[in-house]
Amino acid sequence: MQLLIAISLFFSFMHPVHVSFTNIEYMEESQEIQIASRVFWDDVETSINQQFDVKLNLGSEAQHPEYEEFIRLWFANNLRITIDGKIIPPENVKLEHIDMGAVDMLVNLSFDSEKPASMKVENQLLCDLFADQSNLVILAINEKQESFSLTAENNVITLEIE
Repeated sequence: MQLLIAISLFFSFMHPVHVSFTNIEYMEESQEIQIASRVFWDDVETSINQQFDVKLNLGSEAQHPEYEEFIRLWFANNLRITIDGKIIPPENVKLEHIDMGAVDMLVNLSFDSEKPASMKVENQLLCDLFADQSNLVILAINEKQESFSLTAENNVITLEIE
């Protein structure tokens, strides 16, 4: 009985990790920006439900028939990118692929772009759900690559290319 109480107390003090990983890279050959983002799919589903008032029911028989469009739109709205001072409209962001894992998903997106001189990223992924959300971002343009750790309060980065 004491062991059960000790285990219960241990788990009540644990805090879940709220983190996403996003890689944003300019591909010169195809003249596009490619985005690969790994997030916990249950959190994305909850955020989409709150933002769009729709239940996706990911991975179930009742899965929403337009789940991919809602995921694309959610990413485009919560991961806003500006190239050389021009905001990329959400309708220009294409969903390339979704790979659903047991607890997380890898989402690949892209949009057409000439070689940027500067890129600004505003990453608000899951900040609507978790005050302690951490969004790790790697920006890569040509030979320049930088890593950032963003939070709800500090969610904008800019990479200038010389």
